[in-house]
Amino acid sequence: MTRAIAYMIFAGVLTPLASGDETLDIVLRLSENAQREDLSIVTSANREEVVGLLRDIATRKVNKIGTILPNYLGSEIVLLRLADPVTMKRITDQFRRGNLDKGENIEWGAQGAVIPYLAPDFFLDDGDKSTILRSGFEGVRVLPPSVYSALVSVRVIAESKQFSPETRAWAGEARRKHYPYTDFRSTMRQWWKQNEAHFTAGDYRAVRPPQPEPPAVVTAAPPAPASTPLPVPTATPKPEPVPASVQPVSNPQASKKHAVWPWIVGVAVAIGIVALAAKRRSL
Repeated sequence: MTRAIAYMIFAGVLTPLASGDETLDIVLRLSENAQREDLSIVTSANREEVVGLLRDIATRKVNKIGTILPNYLGSEIVLLRLADPVTMKRITDQFRRGNLDKGENIEWGAQGAVIPYLAPDFFLDDGDKSTILRSGFEGVRVLPPSVYSALVSVRVIAESKQFSPETRAWAGEARRKHYPYTDFRSTMRQWWKQNEAHFTAGDYRAVRPPQPEPPAVVTAAPPAPASTPLPVPTATPKPEPVPASVQPVSNPQASKKHAVWPWIVGVAVAIGIVALAAKRRSL
C-alpha cells in the first residue's frame, strides 16, 4: 500500500520513468532483494521501463520515491544480473579507474556477460607486485589490474549457475589459488582464448576449464631437391709415344735433302751416257 501511495504522490515525477504502479512495484522488489529475486518478472513487455528506472536509481538520478529511499546498490546489481550493456560498461570502467567496490558489485551480479568487458585486462603486462592504497591509518592491498580482473571473473563464474558444475568447480579452485600471479595470469589468458567464442555466442554452458594445449606439431622440412652432380671433366688421353724407328720425320731440312738426291743421280747417269756415246764416235 505504501508503494502505491508513494507512486501516486510522485506520479508526475515518475511518469517519464515508469508507466504505472506495476513497473514501480517490480523495480522496488528487485532492488530490495537484488541477488535472489526471480528475474522472470522482467518481461519483454516491461523490460524497457523497468531497466530505465533501475538505471536512474543506480546512477542517483532518482534518490527518493515518496517516503521510500530506493536501493541504488541493489538496482545496480539487478542491472548486472539482467546483463544491461550500459550498466556493465559503466561499472567495469569505474572498476578499472580504481573503484574497487565495483568489483564486489560485479561479483554479486554473477553474470557471465560481464566477463568479456574484463577479459582485455588479462593481457596487461603489469608485473606481479601488489600496491597498497592508504586512507588515513588503513591500507588496502591492490592486486595488479590483470590479476584483479581475472580474479573477479573466476569469482563470477564460481557463483553463477549459467556455467557447468565442472567449470564452476575449476573457478572456485582458481579464486583460492591465484598466486603466483604470473602463472594465474598465463592460465587465464589461455582459458580466454579457448572460450572466447562461447562468450561471444552467449553459450555459457559450453565454457570449459582451461585445456592443455596440444603439443606443437613439428613439421619435417621437405627434403632438399636432389642436386644433379656436375659433370666431371675428363682428361684427354695423351697419345702413346711412338717408337723412334717409326716416328715420322719432322725436320723440314731433312725432307728437302731426300727430295734432291733423285735429281743428282739422274744428272750423273745422263752425263755418263753422253760421255760414253762421245767416246764411241771417236773410235
